[in-house]
Amino acid sequence: MLFATGPQVVWRIPHQRALLLLKGKPKLLNPELDDFISSELSALAKETAGIVPLTTAPPRLYHLVNATELDELLRTGVMQAWHSRLATHAAIAPYGIALVEQWMKQRFDLTLSGPQRAFCDSVIQGLNPCGTHFDFFVTRLFATAAPPDSSKNDDGFALGLRCNELLYTTGECRPDARIMIQSAIYDEAVQTAIVETLYSQYEKYFTSSVSRFGEKNAGDLMLRCIDCLRRDLGAVMVRFRQPAQCVQHEWLAIALGGRMQQEHDVRFDVVHGQFAPYVGIDLCVSAGEKPPRLALAEIAVGASLPFAVCQENLLARLRASDHTRKMTRPAIRIIPASLARD
Repeated sequence: MLFATGPQVVWRIPHQRALLLLKGKPKLLNPELDDFISSELSALAKETAGIVPLTTAPPRLYHLVNATELDELLRTGVMQAWHSRLATHAAIAPYGIALVEQWMKQRFDLTLSGPQRAFCDSVIQGLNPCGTHFDFFVTRLFATAAPPDSSKNDDGFALGLRCNELLYTTGECRPDARIMIQSAIYDEAVQTAIVETLYSQYEKYFTSSVSRFGEKNAGDLMLRCIDCLRRDLGAVMVRFRQPAQCVQHEWLAIALGGRMQQEHDVRFDVVHGQFAPYVGIDLCVSAGEKPPRLALAEIAVGASLPFAVCQENLLARLRASDHTRKMTRPAIRIIPASLARD
């Protein structure tokens, strides 16, 4: 929508219309132009993919559980991945959302006029950090069995997972992958640099496209750029953590194909009196093995638990589980958390 303000033209999209159109891919009036813009934005998305650092998982990562969660995992062979925003007991999204919103406001204050300011204003109004681009199901993993400042350190268990046996991806195309494993990003300078670079890419594309394709397409071009920016921001914001938490050395296992729109995959548990959505991540190494073997190397017992009693109980529980009772090699070790491998 165009609003003439004397000699200057301002592109502004009403907030409600922006939210409505962003639910689906906005279409330009000219189908050929729409296809051309789509191809250009796809090419730009490939360029922006290199902005976000991708990491390769170490041989072993630890998943912290309590006794109930451990029993459920041994029974089903499935690890819970909680909704990054709605599972309040495990929510990891708020920090990243706040950081991006604050950066956007600062950018708006520094942008004086013209299509850049209009673009920034529309991004702020249409960011709406929820839905397909922002909602993920995530399991938190750690590089050590006893990460600092974790509530499950002493009175729970740390499951040492063999990452090389998990069907995962680090970002490249792998059709059989169940999860993507990436490290958390703690450095605030890196976080803001990623946000700034992604934003600048789409702002630059928008302003150049208006001059190429005409002001009559400015509103639709803006919506397309904002939708792509939301997608790219959502994919990386889930990895942002407060800098002070860097001592935890956290990694994330992000479920693939488990977004909220696939309702048949989503289950609910009651945690602290609230419904918490989650999906299951299959930890079985191969469906060809009977029974299928878990990608589980060791169980580290928390420091406040009596190790000898826990070890005996866990051995009995492993013998009773369909996923572990027939395991020969490699066996699951049961050790004190202090002896777990880094």
